[in-house]
Amino acid sequence: MQRRALLSTVGSLGIGSLAGCFDGTGVGDIGTGSTRTRDPPQNYADPRFSRDRYDAVARYEIGHVDGDAFPGQDIDQDVPIDWVVWNHADTARDLRVRVTTGWDERDLGVHSFEPWEYVWLRFPVPMEYALLVDGDGRRLHESRFAHREFDCNAKGRVVRVHDDWSVDMTRGSTLAGCPGVSVTNVAVDRSEGDCADSSAHRARIEYGGTEVAVDGRFFTPDPCHSVEVVESTYREDEDLFRVVLDAIEDDGACADCVGAVDYELTAGFEYSFPGHVAVVHRESDGDTEVARATWNADVDLGGSD
Repeated sequence: MQRRALLSTVGSLGIGSLAGCFDGTGVGDIGTGSTRTRDPPQNYADPRFSRDRYDAVARYEIGHVDGDAFPGQDIDQDVPIDWVVWNHADTARDLRVRVTTGWDERDLGVHSFEPWEYVWLRFPVPMEYALLVDGDGRRLHESRFAHREFDCNAKGRVVRVHDDWSVDMTRGSTLAGCPGVSVTNVAVDRSEGDCADSSAHRARIEYGGTEVAVDGRFFTPDPCHSVEVVESTYREDEDLFRVVLDAIEDDGACADCVGAVDYELTAGFEYSFPGHVAVVHRESDGDTEVARATWNADVDLGGSD
């Protein structure tokens, strides 16, 4: 896979560049009762008070996948999420920043921050991430975010490390009505059943451009069965599309052996994919989940070349 390296090891950004990340995060309103450290003087080169350039310790783009889901998609759907790790203090300090998924990890290393400097990160690929910030010999902050947050309401998020090493996180958002996951069709096609040489159900799930494809095998009492979709639901609270298949007996005489019916299922989606897809086979003794997949689980976090 293509590797995304450090965009600039040391750089600076103007207020215009930071607007997308700081907009709506409360950074411009620091100084409220919840602030744990004093604000810098207003003559400091701070994006809240002037259009002067403000130093970034480093800038990173995290995540790349081959292929492009929903190539004709509205640009306001599946938008990137920007993060800033900000030394919101008059004290210089070292902070370690790491990003993990359930399958990969990228250690961005220890950065030496002067007062009021920051590290900027952009996440363009919808996935489940954890952003970890360590300092003072301990874990200072951990934020987790997932597929559904990459929508038209996504705004910048700022982790602020204060003089006393206390940490808070501010995030921006809008109240726009973003289109969510929409299932457009579910269809299954099967080949002729045959006598089985084993009895292990299986399924393989693959995300495509606008469809999810499932290649599976359903074991049946004899080869003369058809596989049908008996239930398909999207659970928004779990960001899970769950499809249940059952084997329906065909008419006519049949061979006296345990059957295996191969099938191909496609589920079409609009706007975005569900974060997770589960395939369930229904048998006489209950339902069995035979496969589960996570969208963009193969995301390349970069940084290892």
